[in-house]
Amino acid sequence: MKKLITIVAMTILASGCSSTISDVGAYKSGTEITQAQLAEVELGSKKELVIKRFGQPQRKTSNSGTDFFYYDYQKISHFSANVSETIVFEFKDDLVINKYKTGYGGKSNNPLLDAANN
Repeated sequence: MKKLITIVAMTILASGCSSTISDVGAYKSGTEITQAQLAEVELGSKKELVIKRFGQPQRKTSNSGTDFFYYDYQKISHFSANVSETIVFEFKDDLVINKYKTGYGGKSNNPLLDAANN
């Protein structure tokens, strides 16, 4: 009977919690935006919609009339790969003209992430 209970418990744990086990004890910083969430923001959407959906960006810049919003996200995990990525929204006349995800393996602005990747 103990063996059956153990097998059932392990099956439930493996099937239901596998996506969250990698996050146990993980250090997270910034705004996580998934590919699905990024896809929901259509080109031509208003800047205020992006702010309402994801909050104020960590960084903003402007260049030649184009505004850039940067949503940085870092995760240092014990059980899975570390993550360091930035979602960028480009705006012209307060409308989204481009959106993309960047990731980098070099130095980040997070010393804990840099230490974990060395």
